[in-house]
Amino acid sequence: MIQIKPYIEQQAVCPECSNLVAPFKVLWQGIHTCAVCKCHSCQTLFIEDFRVSHAMTAPFKINLANGRLFQLDGDEGYKSWFGIPFQMSIFRPQYYQDLVFKVERKLESKKVIIINCLHFLYGDALLKLLSVEFYLRERPEFNTIVLIPNILQWMVPDGVSEIWTINIPLAKMLNFYPQLDEYINKECQRFDTIYLSRAHYQPHCPEIARYTGVEKHKYGKQDFRITFIWRDDRVWCRTHPYLHQRLAPELRKSGLQQQNSNICCFFERLRLKFPHVNFTVAGLGVATIFPAWIDDQRVAKYTDDLEQATCKIYAESRLVIGVHGSNMLLPSAHAGMTLDLIPDDRWGNLAQDIIYQDIDVRMVVHQYLHLPISTDLNLLVDIACNLLKKCDEQHKGGCTN
Repeated sequence: MIQIKPYIEQQAVCPECSNLVAPFKVLWQGIHTCAVCKCHSCQTLFIEDFRVSHAMTAPFKINLANGRLFQLDGDEGYKSWFGIPFQMSIFRPQYYQDLVFKVERKLESKKVIIINCLHFLYGDALLKLLSVEFYLRERPEFNTIVLIPNILQWMVPDGVSEIWTINIPLAKMLNFYPQLDEYINKECQRFDTIYLSRAHYQPHCPEIARYTGVEKHKYGKQDFRITFIWRDDRVWCRTHPYLHQRLAPELRKSGLQQQNSNICCFFERLRLKFPHVNFTVAGLGVATIFPAWIDDQRVAKYTDDLEQATCKIYAESRLVIGVHGSNMLLPSAHAGMTLDLIPDDRWGNLAQDIIYQDIDVRMVVHQYLHLPISTDLNLLVDIACNLLKKCDEQHKGGCTN
């Protein structure tokens, strides 16, 4: 945690003369939470990241006089997606006409921790939200405030003192909105002591039901699903796994059809071994049509109720399979086992899309497998069959999750 009130617990370094500088203000850019500083020696005004969330790995600093961007640590790759958008947002602030900043007060307190869950990617926002459990459990002397996009409000667990919700779409969350900064700073005036959560983006989350209201998979049930997690923009296809909008329509159509075909073949072969299983496709996007024996539970757009209902489908699934991405977070948290198909350029992001639910290392190795997206379909079927059979043997023998 980093204290930001009554004093700001950060010692900055002037980017021009390298003098130590004490911040005088907090700037809520959105994704970035920043210390605002003025060098008493050379009068340079600058801002720098508090080391929270992604800025723990790659913090940035901006000279507000000349616009220069400085990366203080981390891999150079952070600059393109984390640093430069930050720089551009500060010098091109946006006005969001329909901004709604909603404050839901549940408990009164003068001593709080703020968890900033804002992000332009759904998965990163969700992972930051999952850090709430740690503070509720380990820091009970503080009340917890969650700053969150409205699409995730339904998952905020009981026990937080306040929920600050904004209605800015995730796709526009890279921008800097001075309105939002003003709203948050105004609310902060109510408190005597404020700490900023580190908001780790790979938290441990043993109790997913605290967030979704849905218990994870129960192995004792004889009826279960095998579910493929669908998305329209990243597909189970060797040649074109990324179906960006700028991709030619015929290539997009071909990639979606290939994914459909792979799913049908995979399920058909598993059905020979497990004839009583409910084979299901769930997720976001409704392109292509499946045969009637496959339970198509995909949606064109999520609402809170639909997303919770889909979590119940995940929890009924002995096995979920899908292409690496944020689409695998909630399925992996609820299902019995997960097969994560990794595109060639995603091995550096291994496990970032999985919410592990078992502390026994041997069970984790068995329940969560990461395989190349190019894995032969016959081999994939064999792996899935062995996982399901071995899992059944283990849990019949008294091993539970």
